[in-house]
Amino acid sequence: MVNTGRSRARDGFWNKLQTFVLTHFGLVWRAIQRIPVLDRFINANLVNIAIYKTATRPYAFSTMSPYTSWDSLTDRTFSGRHLPESTTDPSRLPPVADVVELFRRGPEGTTLSDKSTLLFPYFAQWFTDGFLRTDRTDQRKNTSNHEIDLSQLYGLDRSITPLIRTGKGGRLKSQFLGAEEYPPYYYEGGEPKPEFRNLPIRIIPGLPPERMATLFAMGGERSNVNIGYAMMNTLFLREHNRICAEMGRAYPQWDDERLFQTARNVLIVLLIKIVIEEYINHITPYYYKFKLDPTASPDERWRRQNWMSVEFNLLYRWHSLVPDTIRIDG
Repeated sequence: MVNTGRSRARDGFWNKLQTFVLTHFGLVWRAIQRIPVLDRFINANLVNIAIYKTATRPYAFSTMSPYTSWDSLTDRTFSGRHLPESTTDPSRLPPVADVVELFRRGPEGTTLSDKSTLLFPYFAQWFTDGFLRTDRTDQRKNTSNHEIDLSQLYGLDRSITPLIRTGKGGRLKSQFLGAEEYPPYYYEGGEPKPEFRNLPIRIIPGLPPERMATLFAMGGERSNVNIGYAMMNTLFLREHNRICAEMGRAYPQWDDERLFQTARNVLIVLLIKIVIEEYINHITPYYYKFKLDPTASPDERWRRQNWMSVEFNLLYRWHSLVPDTIRIDG
């Protein structure tokens, strides 16, 4: 196919126009954001425009079957699907080896970014691991709650969460190394601590005993896979416990359960605010900076229960941003 340089998408012109307007006229956008009423109106409408570029939930398809059924519309153990099953003849697809070459890093190695640091892909992996969770036994399925619920910190369900709670003041279990708070260690004397034996944990094969001894006990089974994941969980654990302490002083009549659940709710909202106002605004090249506004668009048809799609899972990959080598503390 010859590339004419023109978008053949139905909305190609409008996409280009919107991008042009949002990436120019910086003074105008900054002026708009100084007027709260106008800013809220623009924020809500830009969010709606972005969301309505694709079909909204409920999805007509899922990975359960190539056709729509009641089960495929309701069983969220299968991933949602935007597109129908492909009818392309597999023999016409490029060889897998050729596709792999597209992702192979060239001889020049890592290209450092003027805008981002390693914090970006670390945060992206940690954040999306909370809801993009492929079932390793059946890749059509997932083990996700389909929510931004901080399951990477608290665990997927109520069978896991109590294992990492102290049962006092709403707090999560932790330890202090010097003056700094961290999750507790999973192992003791070469064996899992009895209190953590039922805690799911994924361990990289071949770790030496001294590394095994420093693995943390956290709700997400992948919490020890890299420094970034453990770092984010540690920061949010500290904030959870700090919020519990503040609320405990303000509301001494609240019991452990209410303090814990309220702190978790606060932390989830805090995470969503960070994602929209820092992470998303960091990715976009726009002059306009999006805000979290929970009161906007209450009647929009996209306000449905979350259901992660297989296309999102396949496309949302930042692996190419991870450098070949990382130097930490010398």
